[in-house]
Amino acid sequence: MLDRRRFLWGSAGVLSIASSFASSTTVRSGSSLANWLRSAEFTEGVRAEMLGAHIPGVSLVVIDGARQIHTAGFGWADISTRRAMTPDTVMNIGSITKTITCTAVMQLWEQSRFTLDEPIDKYLSFKVRNPAWPDRAISIRELLVHTSSIADGPAYRGSYACGDSKSNMGEWLQEYFRSDGRNYDAQANFHSWEPGSQFRYSNVAYGLLGLLVERLSGMSYSEYCAKHIFEPLRMTNSGFLLSQIDAAAHARTYSYVTRDKLRDVRVPDPTWPVPEQGEAVTIRHCLYSFATMPDGLARTSANALSRLVLAYLRGGELDGTRILRASTVAEIFNERRLQATRQAGSKLGITWWRTEDGTWGHGGGDPGITTSMKLRQRDSRGVVLFANGYGAMPMFDRLMQRIFTHPA
Repeated sequence: MLDRRRFLWGSAGVLSIASSFASSTTVRSGSSLANWLRSAEFTEGVRAEMLGAHIPGVSLVVIDGARQIHTAGFGWADISTRRAMTPDTVMNIGSITKTITCTAVMQLWEQSRFTLDEPIDKYLSFKVRNPAWPDRAISIRELLVHTSSIADGPAYRGSYACGDSKSNMGEWLQEYFRSDGRNYDAQANFHSWEPGSQFRYSNVAYGLLGLLVERLSGMSYSEYCAKHIFEPLRMTNSGFLLSQIDAAAHARTYSYVTRDKLRDVRVPDPTWPVPEQGEAVTIRHCLYSFATMPDGLARTSANALSRLVLAYLRGGELDGTRILRASTVAEIFNERRLQATRQAGSKLGITWWRTEDGTWGHGGGDPGITTSMKLRQRDSRGVVLFANGYGAMPMFDRLMQRIFTHPA
């Protein structure tokens, strides 16, 4: 994230850092949502939030009535070159990727290729079992709703590296679950409780779901998503591998850290000079990847991702192209089967989180990025927010709250 350099906003530096979006932005009587979003008041509120949170760039898309009504970019996609952040700036989007994986899995489920309560290892070449519960199979549904008892062990964190991953996902996962595998750790790779009995968020579980897509489709995960999700929805400049993306459109990502935390920064850009002064400094990350792309490595823009939101709001169809049956979308958002979570006020459908305010969505956070995507079915409203700085979620929560409560 970004220190308060004057060049970040130029003349916008007159904004009060202490004046947060939540307190400084008010809804004017009779102002429509679209007019409010285009107002100087809204723009200045966002910029003030960014300055306070040390966020270099934000992109935003707002949907209302199942149509896009506003797009905007704020700040910089690249500090060094002063390249502006726009709604078409591409970023790795973190765990929002899981909704893409969910879409791919449920497309194959529609084809009766499997049932959700079948064991995942029925479709793999290796066993997926918690060593504390060796006779208890782990189901595909349990992977989707984070009750699998699979933990993100040290091998997962250690797989982060600059550039595209050199690991084959299937081989990496096999080494994670085989007792003689180089990534195996009986204690760290699993929780002690029985699968299905508790909720605990798992990234590695979504790697297994991506591998399921590969095994059933005969395609690589990235190829499958391109053919069956990105291309049908016309999600341009979207993919997983850096080689699939226009590098000139990809944001650089940043973290703002105190000097005593510099050693904890993951995947820093080795070409970025660390400032010599200041108690806290801005670190640029390299363009990185990790072993299990289905849990968090989709690269897309806010504009492109909004097309996935629109498809879900319209019952799985967009511009005459259907990616899911309406009944499948209803199953994903089935409120009768919500999974309790460890987060107050939130429960889980299939992959998508349901909050008390009636919205469904998912967020993402990784080195140098924060992302959030939400939709509300009753009025077909949706929001996509990207930031190329870590730690923007409190700001995003305030923005989402104001957008979803504003009259149409």
